[in-house]
Amino acid sequence: MNIKLKPATFFLSAALPVAAGLLGCDREKGIRAYNAPKTEAPAVDSAGATAGRSSEPAGSAAGMGFPADLRWTLPAGWMQVPLPATRSPMSPVIANIQIAPDSQLLLTISRMPAGQSVYENVKRWAGQLKMQPPSQDNLDGVVSRIDATGAPADIIDLKNTQAGQEMLGAIVPHDSDTWIFKLAGPAGAVTEQKSRFNDFVRSIRFDSSSPAPAVSGTNPPLAPASAAASENGATAGGQQGIAGAQWTLPADWTAQASASPFGLLTIHAGNGNVQIKVSKFASLGGGAGLNVTRWRGEVGLEPVDDAHADPGQKTDMGGRTWTLHDYTGPANGGTREIVASTVSPQGTWFFKMFGPTDAVAAQKAQFDKFLAGIRFAG
Repeated sequence: MNIKLKPATFFLSAALPVAAGLLGCDREKGIRAYNAPKTEAPAVDSAGATAGRSSEPAGSAAGMGFPADLRWTLPAGWMQVPLPATRSPMSPVIANIQIAPDSQLLLTISRMPAGQSVYENVKRWAGQLKMQPPSQDNLDGVVSRIDATGAPADIIDLKNTQAGQEMLGAIVPHDSDTWIFKLAGPAGAVTEQKSRFNDFVRSIRFDSSSPAPAVSGTNPPLAPASAAASENGATAGGQQGIAGAQWTLPADWTAQASASPFGLLTIHAGNGNVQIKVSKFASLGGGAGLNVTRWRGEVGLEPVDDAHADPGQKTDMGGRTWTLHDYTGPANGGTREIVASTVSPQGTWFFKMFGPTDAVAAQKAQFDKFLAGIRFAG
C-alpha cells in the first residue's frame, strides 16, 4: 500500500494546554479503561435518536449532542454518554461514545488544531501504547484510508501484542479543524468493534444547516470589545481587544474571531504566515508534562513527563509577569512556537505565536511589544 502522508489540515485554536484524552484524545496520557456511567434509559445516539439512526441534534446540559457541524450515526449498541463532571475545561475531548451498555470501552471525539501529520499521530499513539512505532516508510497494515460521507478519513490501527492493548484512531480533516476519533483498550475487545468503528467513521458528515447544541466546557463566542470589524470579522491596527483584555495591534497585524472551540481570537502577523492564537481559561489542569508535551509536539519535539517539563521563563513586560515557553523543532521544515501566559482577574490568558522559524524570529520584537501593551480589566 502506498501511503502519502499529509499534515492534518486544521487550526490551532489558541495556545492550548491540553489535559487530553487525545488525539482522540487524551493525547498525553496512557491508555486507560473507563467506567462509563450506566443509564436505565434507552440508548440514544448523539442526535437524540435511537442508536443506529440519526436525526437532528438535541443538546443537554451534560454536553450531549453533535459538536459544531459534525454529524454521525451510531452503530446499534453504541451510546453517547455525558462528559465527566471532573473534565478539565482545557480538554479537547468534546464527546464520549460508550461501546455497548456494559462495556468499559469508550470512544473519544476531539477537535484539534492543525500542525501534525498522520505519521506524527502514529508515533504519539504508539508511545501511549508503549510500543515501538513503525517507520514512516513502512506503514502498511497500520494506516488505511476510507471515505466518510463528508471527507476522507485516515484510519490508524496499532496493536501492542505483548501488552494486549490496541488502539483504533480516525483522523478526519474538515475546514480549519481536524477531528480525532479514538478507541483504545484490550486488544480482543477493540478488534471485535473494528467493523463497527469503520462503519461509524463512514457515517461522519458535516452539516451546518441546522444549529448544533453548544458543548459544555468551551468558551462561548466573543466579539472584539472595540475596533471596527470588516465583513469577515477581521480587524487591523488600532485599539481593540476581547473578553476583558485591551491591546493595540501593530499596523501590519490583523485579528479574526477564532474557529476553535477553545480560542477567542487568531491574530495574523506580517504576511500571514505567523499566527498568534489567543485563549483564556478560568483554571488550568493536566500537569506541566501534559501542557509542555503538547506545545513541544506541535513543533515536532519529543514528549516529556512532569519531572522533565521546563517551567518556562518568567519575565516582566508592561508591569505584568509573563511565563514564556519557546520551542523550535523540525516540524514542517522548521517551526517555532512561543507560548506567553499571564494570570488576570478573569483567568489565565495564553498568547501563542507559531510559524516558520525565521518568520517567528522576525516578529519576536513586535510580539514582546504587543504583550507589554496589553491591559486587563479588573
